[in-house]
Amino acid sequence: MLDRFPPEICDHIFEFACRDTGFTGCSLSLVSKYIQHTAAPTRYLSVALTSHAQILAFARLVENSEALFHTKYLYLNGYLDEEAMDKIENAVYVAATQASVQYRELHKQLPAGDERLDEAKAVLDREGAKARAEMVEFGREVAIAVEKILRRVASSVEVLYISLNEKAAKAMENTLSLPHLRDLTTRGGFPLHPNNKNVPVVEPTNSLLHLHAVETFDQWAWTGDYFRNGISYLAPSLTHLRLSDLRTDDGTLEYLESSLGSSTVLKNGITLLPSTLELVVLKPTVEPPPYVGCSCSDDTPQYYDMIKFGRRLRDRDHRVVMLHADKVASADDAYLHEWMDKVNGMACRWDTGNEDIAPAED
Repeated sequence: MLDRFPPEICDHIFEFACRDTGFTGCSLSLVSKYIQHTAAPTRYLSVALTSHAQILAFARLVENSEALFHTKYLYLNGYLDEEAMDKIENAVYVAATQASVQYRELHKQLPAGDERLDEAKAVLDREGAKARAEMVEFGREVAIAVEKILRRVASSVEVLYISLNEKAAKAMENTLSLPHLRDLTTRGGFPLHPNNKNVPVVEPTNSLLHLHAVETFDQWAWTGDYFRNGISYLAPSLTHLRLSDLRTDDGTLEYLESSLGSSTVLKNGITLLPSTLELVVLKPTVEPPPYVGCSCSDDTPQYYDMIKFGRRLRDRDHRVVMLHADKVASADDAYLHEWMDKVNGMACRWDTGNEDIAPAED
């Protein structure tokens, strides 16, 4: 039936139909040659990539296809939790671990300078270097794929969710331009530059109004680094900023205080946030369980110090809203649902209903 519709009508229909993870656009290309042709401008209107494999596959597609990629909504989730990263590293380091065990055993049995001990040490060094290089390549492969995708959709992308594991985030070194980006949610340190904390990897973007930075356990850079010319450089017209899953008082909120102009001195290269800023939302990560063990390794007091600092900052600056931590950690798909809301036309909504209004010194 759609084959009988003029292309202008089909285009209008497809623009609404293709607002999902990308499934509808791919399905339309299988209907008929006419539908495949008329759906081309909107086929990739919204794309959600939820694994390393999907990111790598889509990167190959954008590199080798002549299709139109007018992607406005892009979801890139290449994040791996601690358990998943441990499995990968354990697999990569099998030979190095075996070499380490063999070297320790020989070290107990043989005198220093023994040729067999020296040979075992050489094997250990060689296998360790090989494993480290493989982990670097693991991150680099994903980083290259992400860069290819972002460059291909750079002229159209407006809403971006990007979550990268530590290895991939540290390999994002090349400058990108996303001139129409207006909403960015990031986990893992993007777009901070791994070698230059003063200049992000994304060029200044005047259209970027909403920025949501989510801390992760293995983040290669401190969240506070966003205030070292990161945000003010990247988003000179920013209106809404959110920091989520804040873990300990590592100086992030002190840097935020300085960048808001609430402190008399700008510390450690911190720059003022844009004067356009209207709202700053702070949300701590899930409250840690009671610590058992040596108090010298207990980070729990730092967590509560961070909350107290956030409350004081809230009381001093009307733009700051402090939220209670969730009782349990949010599932990964919570961010996918938030992204899907934006795909379906909802304005950026950060739930501030669970506001922390407790006195600063409680």
